[in-house]
Amino acid sequence: MHIVLRQLQGASTSKDKIRVELAVLDSGKGISKEFLKNQLFHPFSQENPLQTGTGLGLAIVNSIVRSKSVGGSVDVWSVEGSGTEIRVTMDVDIIPEASARSTAENTPWARNADGKPYSVSFLGFNQQVKGENLLRSVIQKYLDQWWGFTVLPEEDLNGDILVVNEDHRVIQRLLEKDAILQPVIVLSSFRGDSSLVSTVNAYEKAGGFCRIVYKPGGPSRLRNVLRLCVEALVSPMRATEEPSPLHHLRSLDNPNGSVTSINLMRRRSDEVTRSTPRPQLHTRSSTYQSIHSSAPVASIDEGSQLLNSHDSPRPATPSAPPSPLIVPTMPKKPPERGGGTMRVLIVEDNQILRDLL
Repeated sequence: MHIVLRQLQGASTSKDKIRVELAVLDSGKGISKEFLKNQLFHPFSQENPLQTGTGLGLAIVNSIVRSKSVGGSVDVWSVEGSGTEIRVTMDVDIIPEASARSTAENTPWARNADGKPYSVSFLGFNQQVKGENLLRSVIQKYLDQWWGFTVLPEEDLNGDILVVNEDHRVIQRLLEKDAILQPVIVLSSFRGDSSLVSTVNAYEKAGGFCRIVYKPGGPSRLRNVLRLCVEALVSPMRATEEPSPLHHLRSLDNPNGSVTSINLMRRRSDEVTRSTPRPQLHTRSSTYQSIHSSAPVASIDEGSQLLNSHDSPRPATPSAPPSPLIVPTMPKKPPERGGGTMRVLIVEDNQILRDLL
């Protein structure tokens, strides 16, 4: 997959905006001409209905980009068996460089008690790879111009904070040398990497401070993690807390001492800002029936038989007490066809998708 973001010269509709184009190209199986022409932007449509997903992604993107507030366009080119190219074009606001520079003056948390900026070292960025060089330059601009950190040269690894790109073996070497004084930020493209998570856990268990920032990610996420690193420098005891008691589950789950069975990541309450909305708690299913309820409870023998609503359950004998099973209540009889309104049960744990369905 190849992603390109560029400015279209002379195509803006306003002097305080610029026209940008985001292009995504892949070498996949492509899209057939019939689907491309007739069903591409329709919601809940997939060329292969057996694939995962709901067929909403491109439809939602198209509706957002073509809305009045954005006023953009989405163009798709595809050759079956070769690949697909999608281009999103829209106007974006120009942010003056002066406002970005002034941000660095308003970040006192990036300086120590003496007023000196904290320093940052970069590790694992391959200079021979263009993408990694671009990533390093963008992060350096955030650190230097936006927030006021001091970025050390490539060969200087004595920064107050380490930013490691992909290679978590750097953390392993720090553990081997017992050099865990520097907070570490790991940039990773692989979510759920068990070796990375276990290495981070080992670093924190030894008394260090380490956080993972998954790609892609914007400056807001990086800034929040940097603030936690600064807090760890100011209050080292916060990074040397005892590990969670849940770590003992590893030895219980695997008596041989392997830690690959369970990977736990510690999360502190201060990693959630006050502006973070609390997720809504939903009521439990109405079909749940407590075992302490006065309603009859089926025994193991009765569990294989369905009781009609007209039947009365057999009472349990004193010699064979009923098994403490949770039994769903019988649903009401559905309305006859042609009369009344049909009810539909939606089972989905995501509230947005549930509301959409």
